[in-house]
Amino acid sequence: MKMKINLWWLVAALAGGVFLGGLLFSGGEENHTHEKEVAESVTYTCSMHPQIRQNEPGQCPICGMDLVPVSQLDNESDTTAIQLSSSAMRLGNIRTTTVGYAGSPEETLTLNGRVVPDENMVRTQTSHVEGRIERLFVATVGEEVRKGQRIATIYSPKLIAAQQELLQAADMQESHPQLLEAAREKLRSFRLTDNQINQIIASGTTTNNLDIYAEFSGTVLEKMVNVGDHLMEGSPIYLLADLSRVWVQFDAYESDLPVVNVGDEISFTVSGIPGRQFQGEISFIDPVVDPRTRVAHVRVVIPNEAALLKPEMFVKGTLRTSEKDSEDRLLIPRTSVLWTGPRSIVYVRESADGEGATFRMQEVVLGPVIGDYYVVENGLAPGADIVVNGTFTVDAAAQLAGKPSMMNVKADGAEESTEDYGEASQQLKDITAKIIRTYTSLKDYLVASDYENARKQSEMLLEQTQSLAGLNVNEQWASWLSEISEKLEKETSLASNAGNVDELRSAFIGLSENMVRLSQRITPLDETLYVMRCPMANNNQGARWLSFENEVRNPYYGDMMLTCGSVTETIK
Repeated sequence: MKMKINLWWLVAALAGGVFLGGLLFSGGEENHTHEKEVAESVTYTCSMHPQIRQNEPGQCPICGMDLVPVSQLDNESDTTAIQLSSSAMRLGNIRTTTVGYAGSPEETLTLNGRVVPDENMVRTQTSHVEGRIERLFVATVGEEVRKGQRIATIYSPKLIAAQQELLQAADMQESHPQLLEAAREKLRSFRLTDNQINQIIASGTTTNNLDIYAEFSGTVLEKMVNVGDHLMEGSPIYLLADLSRVWVQFDAYESDLPVVNVGDEISFTVSGIPGRQFQGEISFIDPVVDPRTRVAHVRVVIPNEAALLKPEMFVKGTLRTSEKDSEDRLLIPRTSVLWTGPRSIVYVRESADGEGATFRMQEVVLGPVIGDYYVVENGLAPGADIVVNGTFTVDAAAQLAGKPSMMNVKADGAEESTEDYGEASQQLKDITAKIIRTYTSLKDYLVASDYENARKQSEMLLEQTQSLAGLNVNEQWASWLSEISEKLEKETSLASNAGNVDELRSAFIGLSENMVRLSQRITPLDETLYVMRCPMANNNQGARWLSFENEVRNPYYGDMMLTCGSVTETIK
């Protein structure tokens, strides 16, 4: 009996073990299958090159960074928001800030300029009688001249005749005193002094050569005659300037003018006078913008008794100014804005948790530039949390996800609607074709780090872009061309004046953005243009450029990172 009971317990234990084993085995297989499916569903990407996508971890083939999982937080029902994981935000160095108001924001504006003579203190020493220069006592430019100083000797038949008339009138002065006074007055009109006239009367003889004396003091800026030259009455001899007071003439671009006002204090330094800082007050702003350089002159009058400031010295000025009588303005950092054609966009963070954040593109209308900030006229409200660093990274993720981005305003991959300006004229197409080819040559020289040839191409490009705004086109084209040509001229001017290849590459960033806009609007060439982007350029904010070749050749780094970048768009 006892043996039967033990056998029954043994059978029961074996059955229970089989059941539990099957249960555990089944659950483990199901769990393993689930983990395998999850692993296969994860896509890995590079936080700096979001176009890189693969199904397993590894390193980015472009920059070598470790790949990270694409965020699994995306809500596919929301076609306008882009969600990023916390790791992607951390690796992409994405930072945000809260938008707020600022009253009368102050700007620090750097202006370059040079010292020039005060035009009110520049004089021309002329000859007041026809004759031939026999001798010059001031022979070189830069000499100091004092008023009353003998500066030249002249031979003049008219002077000899006038002396003879004076001597004849002197003989008849008792009977005809008015003749003597008339003869004296004639010689005074030739700028002879009373002392010279009295000497002629006292000697009783004429002099073939007479001296010319300086009528005012100054520094000789230009010598206009040589010994033996024949002068007409009124011919210039010297250009003189009193340099005890000079002008410092700064160059202000059109975009700078709204915050520059007469009466603003400006401090400046001169490279030729190290360790010395000068102060002055803006006394005049040129009402006309130079059509070639797109700058207006800003004038500061400076006393110069010690003659420290010399004409043509280069100066660098710092102007602290704010909009007069302005109300509080809504400001956003310049790093937060992406430009795309006529639009300006920012990315607003709408929600965040420990696993990531949700961003949505927002189009904004911008006002003037105030230092490192833009004034927002429309599109944002105080308290909005916007991306200020890593904006291009967020936008690249939005593009790959088919969400609204700088290149795609509508969701679901819809094309951005653009206003129809009509067919571009053949003249406009021809000029644009030249501009594009000169630009790509400039790009090639930057790839080769050839500063001299790149600067020459910039000068050529500046001349070509200046012809855009003056074309005979309809009102819509004229407005757009005026805006794009202004930007291109400013950027090519900066490039052509760059002191080294790094400065030129810095100017190439803004130039390329507007060249992309120009090429997207006007397509005058049969060749395909490739829009490329390097995420590492522009302090890791990314920068684009145009190329006729599909192969990446980076103009921002040259040999250091020759293949960094990728094609983001083709223009056919």
